[in-house]
Amino acid sequence: MSTESNITVPDGFTLHTENTSHILRESNEAFLNPVQEFNRDTSVACIKVWSEELNRAKKERWRQNHEKKAKKLKEGATKKRKVEIEGAQVTVADDLPPIDAKPESSAGTQTKSPEPYKFVLLEALSATGLRSIRYAKEIPLLKHVIANDLSPSATAAMKRNIDINDLGPTPATDSSPEIPGKVRINEGDACTLMYSHREETNRVDVVDLDPYGTAAPFIDAAVQCVKDGVSLIMAESLSKLNTATKLYGRYIEPLVSLSIDFYVRIFVRVKTAPLEVKKALTKTSAYYICSTCQSHYEQPLGKVVEKASAAGNINYLFKIQHGPTLPQKCPECESSLHAQMAGPMWSGPIHDSNFVAKVLEHLEANQDKYGTAVRMKGMLTVAQEASLDPI
Repeated sequence: MSTESNITVPDGFTLHTENTSHILRESNEAFLNPVQEFNRDTSVACIKVWSEELNRAKKERWRQNHEKKAKKLKEGATKKRKVEIEGAQVTVADDLPPIDAKPESSAGTQTKSPEPYKFVLLEALSATGLRSIRYAKEIPLLKHVIANDLSPSATAAMKRNIDINDLGPTPATDSSPEIPGKVRINEGDACTLMYSHREETNRVDVVDLDPYGTAAPFIDAAVQCVKDGVSLIMAESLSKLNTATKLYGRYIEPLVSLSIDFYVRIFVRVKTAPLEVKKALTKTSAYYICSTCQSHYEQPLGKVVEKASAAGNINYLFKIQHGPTLPQKCPECESSLHAQMAGPMWSGPIHDSNFVAKVLEHLEANQDKYGTAVRMKGMLTVAQEASLDPI
């Protein structure tokens, strides 16, 4: 592992250290904002908790499937088959292992516990690569990071920084080919890269979008390149993500939404379910705002009507919402309601309180690993205690 003492700093460079990661900086090279350490700390903590929960869920699913197979094998061992021999029926024991035998794999060895699920992360706009390096060094369940940038100077900086952190590829030898590193650099357009991962067999688990400006141009590509049900996208607009995912029969589950300094950072899980896509209309609203007291009133764009059939099955009817829902006078200040209008925007829950609680629990046990732990605890506690609705 690299340490400051064994890193040679060339002339014209300065060494920047954040947690256990180091980068070399030139005054005129790729963008780095040290104030964003809080952003990077929060991202590391949230992805680490998400990956542990995902691994735990996959392990539990494996255990349940394993128990079902073992149960079938045990039941099959007690069965007997009848065989006709010269017109008479003779009962013989089936050719199966004894009841108390442990299930074996196809190779003949006893079944082992599943390997931990290792995930792939794509950082679309990496700049110096500091965020990708931190992910690679601090998240145990990370398989590898695809660190992308369009700028040749940024990718050159990434290569230099990856090398000093010992995360680059292992060179080929006479007996073995080159082994790719844990951080894999790509120089190119972010959308082109993400669209190249649309095939189901080539999708990634996590996409990190943190552009210098709006993430809107990248969201369509991001929602198409992540795996179903396990994926995580970090961006800055729930409404845009909701709109983009619906185009592909997918929907979002917000985990954490934070307004930090001059930017917004949200973490969402992406899943596929046509019924939930239809329900998404109820999580989109316009808002009327009183021009006198600034009170706001929600106008959902749709509603779901549940009807039970004679057999007891629940049928869902999806309808547009009636409106406007406003009285002639503002209920708060009783002035004539000359309302301004905002939206449409996301109006569903913006946090998963259970997930936030797990991140806080992780933070409590690992405060020494985050330089901004105190602020992280404050922000996440506010998120946990706040209303789940955005407004």
